Amino acid sequence: MSFSLILINADNNVYRRKRARQRSKARPRRQRQEKLIAYMSDYPTCNVCNTEDGSSETLIENFPRGTVEVQQGLFSSDIWIRLNMRGLPSKCKKEKNDYVKNGCGIHIHEGMTCSSPNLVKGHYWNKDSFGDGDENDPWIRYIGENSDSNGPAIQYDSSLRGDAIDQWIYLRGGNGFTAEENLQRAIVIHDENGVRKACGVLNWVF
Repeated sequence: MSFSLILINADNNVYRRKRARQRSKARPRRQRQEKLIAYMSDYPTCNVCNTEDGSSETLIENFPRGTVEVQQGLFSSDIWIRLNMRGLPSKCKKEKNDYVKNGCGIHIHEGMTCSSPNLVKGHYWNKDSFGDGDENDPWIRYIGENSDSNGPAIQYDSSLRGDAIDQWIYLRGGNGFTAEENLQRAIVIHDENGVRKACGVLNWVF
């Protein structure tokens, strides 16, 4: 048995999208890893920010702090992500909603700065390899109910205090880019409602 996610966009149009998630609490495999890190801060200040799909998001006032680590194998595009964060939404654990676009999500974005919401841009993935459109976006794809990992491709877990749960989040095939191609891209954390909550720029770990 399988399911399709039904969403209503800003124009009240109903559309369906399949998604796939891969998640692992294990550490990345013991092979040579390329490591990136982002120091997260407030999402660019504005009253209402335009998103990649043309809708609007009202930003909230309390922002998380900490770092996000991204690791990729030297010869693989698979991605492992780990958050070392405080101030995250406490509802991104058992109460999180898998049916909200970008809910409790963490994604690499096309932009190379967090200085302006319009420059952060949308999700960053290799459209030549995956295809264009939400249905091919590896950051938000779903898989069916027979899998042991239903829900969005990438979601973080938080404690009741809003601390990130210590785990590696694994995305098989990653976004189709190498670590060098993901270098200096913005990475964005969303709350349980899909609102952009924090932003950082990925740099090498030395």
